[in-house]
Amino acid sequence: MKKYLFLALIMMSSTFSIGQTCVTVCNSFINFSLDQNGEGFITPDMIDEGSWGDCDLQVELLSNGVSIMGPADTLFIDCSFQGTFDLSLVDAISGSACWGQILIEDVQGFCNDDVGPGNLPLAITGQNTSWITTDIDLNGNLLESVHQFLYAIPEANILSGENVINFPATPGNVGLGIISTLDLVEIMKIFEFGTNNPMRAIMADIDDSGYLGINDLVILREFILAIIANIPAENTLYVNENYVFDPNFDPFDFDVNFREFTFNSDTLSNVSFNFDAYSYGDISSIDSISSNTETEVRSGSEKMIIDEQSMEQGQIYSININLESDIDLIAAQTGIHLKDLKVVEIEHNYSSIEFMHTLVDGELKVSYVPTTINEQLSFTLIVEAEQNGVTSDFISLSDEFEQQVVNYENHNDINLVFQSPSFTKEELLEQFHLAPNPTYDVLFITLPESQNVQMDILSADGLLIKRMTPNTNSVMISKEDLPTSGMYFIQLDVDGNRITKKFVIL
Repeated sequence: MKKYLFLALIMMSSTFSIGQTCVTVCNSFINFSLDQNGEGFITPDMIDEGSWGDCDLQVELLSNGVSIMGPADTLFIDCSFQGTFDLSLVDAISGSACWGQILIEDVQGFCNDDVGPGNLPLAITGQNTSWITTDIDLNGNLLESVHQFLYAIPEANILSGENVINFPATPGNVGLGIISTLDLVEIMKIFEFGTNNPMRAIMADIDDSGYLGINDLVILREFILAIIANIPAENTLYVNENYVFDPNFDPFDFDVNFREFTFNSDTLSNVSFNFDAYSYGDISSIDSISSNTETEVRSGSEKMIIDEQSMEQGQIYSININLESDIDLIAAQTGIHLKDLKVVEIEHNYSSIEFMHTLVDGELKVSYVPTTINEQLSFTLIVEAEQNGVTSDFISLSDEFEQQVVNYENHNDINLVFQSPSFTKEELLEQFHLAPNPTYDVLFITLPESQNVQMDILSADGLLIKRMTPNTNSVMISKEDLPTSGMYFIQLDVDGNRITKKFVIL
């Protein structure tokens, strides 16, 4: 599963969230087996990893972000709750919460497919979704749900000749798993290389047009960035285990309906009622689906470099952001949290298709798919500082958006690196100002934007009078700081460059 590919390291760690007085600490992954009756109870102590403070702990079970049960002191589950779910530990007093995952299994095998006499079992296996609808009907008659993944087909309701089982659709935002730029690249693979598994193309048909097109890429990116809350296609596809695709299947022109299953009573003994459930978009999470371009997927880390500079409240600044990748970049997504910065404008040189972004409540999300492979990501934020400080005080990577740089063989994380901008001597001189010059009393000095500035004040004959390492780009010296009136020099060492200007005290 993709979740395990991306979170392999995280799964062994704990997740923290601090409330008012209670601090919740969760186990990131737990296994749970139903008992001999196919039942069980989930309690807070099963996921609690040492929460402290004034806590009133409850648990909540979720599937793909949708609450299924709780929060409550105890959750009762049975055979209908098999699979992997999100499990949240919630402090009822402060609302503080942490989260992990729980794998619920029937290890002892007591959840069988017994649907009673006179019935046939219809079983569903979630491939990349644990959201399974319950409103399944045979010839217009609703089937009884034994549990979430098992239904009873009354043999008396099977008509002579043709019969139809209908699987209702769910809204386009329900049941979607973790979708990211990795899925975009999987779709781009199909465009370039084709696929030997038609389900990849069908799961990528986000607009439900009956063919794979550029519009699917655009819509999927909008969904990733939360520009749209729903995909056009109604979700969840049910594929019979014996379904065989046409060997001439065309990913760019197909007509299939996986919410309707037709069978004939004359061949009932040869019919399987076992179905696999798929969710749109989350292609890369399906381990069983292969492509013509199977490769070893490697992970690593890339640098996103941001200029470190001093910032004063109320002033406008340009912040250059450059993603330097060592791989042949095909797509990237990044989320940046902006604190005490008001974004005036976002400047870039890309088309609206290549560079897409959203900015909500200080959370900037960017999706980047260049038309030229290995084109590095670079853009500039024009911001107004709402507090005094340096860039790294105000900018961090978002915890709410997965950071990815992706190509066909790699999916790398992103690290944030702050560094002083590099300038030529000519550029440094343009930023280095003395005023008024000459002066009778006070000299105001504007220094280049850098965190590595050493400033020396020298006499006319080159003797060192004073040495400073300013932590701001605005410095003031007065006549009282110098031994006598006369001519002096200010010499700057900036990131290995040395520049000098003279001034006169009258």
